[in-house]
Amino acid sequence: MNTEVKRKRFTISKKTRQVLAILAVLIVLFVIMWAIEPKFAKARSIENMFKNILPVVLVGCSMTFVIISGNIDLSVGSLMSFSAVMFGFFAIWGINLWLAALLTVLIGVVVGMLNGVLTEILKIPAFISTMATYTAFGGLALSICDAVAVKGPGIKPITPLYRLKLFDAIPISVIIILVVVAIFIFLEKKTVLGKYAISIGGNQTAAKLAGINVAKIRIMFFMLSGAMAALSGVYLTSKTGSGSPLVGVGKEFDVISAVILGGINIKGGEGSIVRMLIGAGILMVLSSGMDMVGVHSYFQDVMKGIVLLIAILIEVAAKRNIK
Repeated sequence: MNTEVKRKRFTISKKTRQVLAILAVLIVLFVIMWAIEPKFAKARSIENMFKNILPVVLVGCSMTFVIISGNIDLSVGSLMSFSAVMFGFFAIWGINLWLAALLTVLIGVVVGMLNGVLTEILKIPAFISTMATYTAFGGLALSICDAVAVKGPGIKPITPLYRLKLFDAIPISVIIILVVVAIFIFLEKKTVLGKYAISIGGNQTAAKLAGINVAKIRIMFFMLSGAMAALSGVYLTSKTGSGSPLVGVGKEFDVISAVILGGINIKGGEGSIVRMLIGAGILMVLSSGMDMVGVHSYFQDVMKGIVLLIAILIEVAAKRNIK
């Protein structure tokens, strides 16, 4: 009797085992990169990793909700670029930087709402509707600045904020990641949004019968996605000191890769912010490690694609074994 009770107490759930397995992959990958290049684990290198991965984590948090609910948002990369350009213009026009950041985020919210209306009200598949806005805002970002990065004295004050450290030790990028992740974990665990996302992605019909306003919730997730993409554009402008219309190119695929590497079901109904964060960590270690050992950027894309394919194959194999 006592033995049975002890077994029940120490049983690890399936979800926990999956998280631990993904975390183990991250740790092993980190150790391998460290063994290949000792400088990899130095504080400066780790700080640069967090700076580079921050936009992926920010958008990954909102993308997690979008994908769990059964949709996808391909427009985030172009929206990052468009937001970076707009924030650059706001800054050189003399608008207060905090107000400029707020205006930029509001633009992202409006674009997210547009994606939501196209998908949920007009019933255009998310892949098509967000591909359309991806193309439109990518072209718009290039058009409004004539394909030249926006630069000016007004953007300079952003740089000190980017370099700020807490207690002269913790870079601002780490603080931003911790705060944003904490907020989204709260939304996932302590509000109905997390439950609704899983319910809608798992069975949309059942969710409707349960009284959930599916269209409203999904539009809300798209708006969150737009806001985080715009916020990432603000950060990227802060990082470079200029608003580049190309700064977000390809970022949508990095975000989706982080989600998939975290073991989140691309079809919806399963996943968490913590998983996405671990997936982003795997992507961060892989990219930074290959940079440090001198792997060409083109071949890095090949390696990322192979790792992503392996992750998908493992997920498919695991589900078949469960069945």
